[in-house]
Amino acid sequence: MAEDFSLALDPSGDDASGDDAPEELTFRESEESALRSRRDAAETTRRERQQLKEKRRKKHEFFQEQKKRRLLPEDVLEEMDAAAPQKKKPDEDEAEDESEDSDEGVGTEEETDASGKMRSLKGGYTVRTVGDTSLAHSQQKAAAAFVLDRLYGQGTRRTTNKQVLSLKNKKGDRKAPAVEFVKKGWASKHKEKAERLKQRWLHQQQVASS
Repeated sequence: MAEDFSLALDPSGDDASGDDAPEELTFRESEESALRSRRDAAETTRRERQQLKEKRRKKHEFFQEQKKRRLLPEDVLEEMDAAAPQKKKPDEDEAEDESEDSDEGVGTEEETDASGKMRSLKGGYTVRTVGDTSLAHSQQKAAAAFVLDRLYGQGTRRTTNKQVLSLKNKKGDRKAPAVEFVKKGWASKHKEKAERLKQRWLHQQQVASS
């Protein structure tokens, strides 16, 4: 009986080794499961990146194909270039005008002074090019418009000389009557009362000075 009891309490027996084996197996399985999930996540990320690259490549090819479809064929472009009328250079036009004037021997003063930029026509009409308007003239106009906007614009608060003098007489060291009634909304009786007070004050000043 004692030997059986000691064998039952001995941790180095077959039962103890049998209990430890499943724990080691469970840890290995969890480790392998974690590694598998990590590999699956990495594979999913790689697959998504590959799909995104493929979508971008197809989109780029689609845009390139659209550009090619919009372009006209080379033979059509060559035909358009050949059919377009060739414009004369300005120097050639001026040379032709000078030769015509010299052959005719007749010309107005406006033609000679303007050097081809302004030409008189029948009926009192004149022709000017767009380049005749100088930059300085446009700058002067812009400066004048800026000054007018600053002086008389909507955001400018302006006042009159009489209002400035009235405010100075009211808030200065030496008090004096207002130059005029600044508030236009006063009733007539208030204006008359203020006028009587003003006359009385002036009379008192005259009496005190005499």
